[in-house]
Amino acid sequence: SDDWAFSARTPSPLVRSAARGWPALMVDGSCAHDVVFAGLCAHCGEALPAQSSSSSMPRRGAPRTIGAGGGGNGGSGSGEEEGAPGTKRLRPGFLTASLDLQVSKSALDTLAEDERQRRVRARRLVVVLDIDHTLLVATPHWQAGATTLKGVRGREYYVKFRPHLQDFLKCAAELSDLYLYTHGAAHYAEAVVRGIDPQGALFGRPPRLFTRDNTPPGLKHIEEIFPSDTSQVVIVDDRDEMWSQNVRTAHLIKVSPFLFFPLRDARADVSLEGCAARWQPPMGPAGSEEVASDRQLPAVAEILRRLHRGTFGGDSGSRGGIGAYPPEGGVPFVSDVLPALRRETLHGCVVAFTGVGVVAPTHPLAWWCEQLGAAVQGELSAQVTHLVAARRDTGKCAEARRRLAEGPRGLHIVHPGWVLRAMATWRRPCEVDFAMPPEGPVPDFCGSAWSLPRRPPPQAATAVASAAAVTSGTAWHRCRRSWYSHPRK
Repeated sequence: SDDWAFSARTPSPLVRSAARGWPALMVDGSCAHDVVFAGLCAHCGEALPAQSSSSSMPRRGAPRTIGAGGGGNGGSGSGEEEGAPGTKRLRPGFLTASLDLQVSKSALDTLAEDERQRRVRARRLVVVLDIDHTLLVATPHWQAGATTLKGVRGREYYVKFRPHLQDFLKCAAELSDLYLYTHGAAHYAEAVVRGIDPQGALFGRPPRLFTRDNTPPGLKHIEEIFPSDTSQVVIVDDRDEMWSQNVRTAHLIKVSPFLFFPLRDARADVSLEGCAARWQPPMGPAGSEEVASDRQLPAVAEILRRLHRGTFGGDSGSRGGIGAYPPEGGVPFVSDVLPALRRETLHGCVVAFTGVGVVAPTHPLAWWCEQLGAAVQGELSAQVTHLVAARRDTGKCAEARRRLAEGPRGLHIVHPGWVLRAMATWRRPCEVDFAMPPEGPVPDFCGSAWSLPRRPPPQAATAVASAAAVTSGTAWHRCRRSWYSHPRK
């Protein structure tokens, strides 16, 4: 982990080697200031003004078929000759979270290419992890089930770690280099890192940690860590709207938020889950037949394994573009492999919606269905395979039940939790588990993503007859096919 460390006072050997790696002089004999550490040129020692580390440089591995919105392939925007005094220098975030080290574009490109080749040789991805509601949930006051983390000057933080966290981190570290990127404060995030990685074996020492104290406010920017090369980067975050459109489409594994404490959490009202919650009808009291079993992190671990196989070998190019190589050769870009894998989830499904407002292409439920490989239609045509219903008193819902009453047609009436589960696992969920019942209590759209009803015993099979009537018999076969459909006890 020492290779990642940069002291605020003494440059590490990596900084000194970086300083030796580029010509120190321009044509006119002046210093190019390619490497600047703590405001001083690593070549000549001249003091230089501080510069922003934000990047608008072209990125290796940026999606080649997606429009502008997340970096794209534009120029650096500096308008200055490469290497000239005053040229914008950037932090090589893939090497350090410190803002003290900044390098020129030529130095950055060389460092980024060296890192890319190292990862390719080692067959490693890069995984950038969010903290809050992704790996854990925090509460301002101690509550039952909380773990106390010690901060600086005796400060304490109360958190609940997501189930299977350590197993997930161990699996992810075997496949990738791990980074943390949060909009939380540095002192809080550092306490979290000490709690989940006390030896620095996962995130390095000092940790590869990006917080509100060393990144700009507002949206998260992948360029803060990887200014020029995002070819192997995967992001795991519960808040997809915090990233640009390009990143959401080509690099993001969105997870369902981890909400543990009983007090109302404002996170439940935003993002895709907030959209589903806005259309949630009143629910009946929670029954003892529901079993909570959050398996989001094991699901992400399986997705990472699939991505690793699709990027470094094990999958052929016959699966929707997986295995396609960039023009210059080498391993495929994650920005090609990830969308292709994700589209396999609902491939062949034709989805319509009812009870969720006007369904435009930017509607969160419709957008995610398309990202998962489904076709979205505005009307309940004969081609529709799934009607995602938030209400039972709509014309579409009545028409769908009429068609089902006439005989099996391969049509399923499911509630929005079906979309949330597909998004969280990249597996087509069992329609029976997410069927919108024709009467009785309405399921919890968001809570049902990980809380599924127990399978009834044979003598109680009639208790689910109405739910089974709204879906085809093939759904039961799919339920037995994937362990994601049945949380392990």
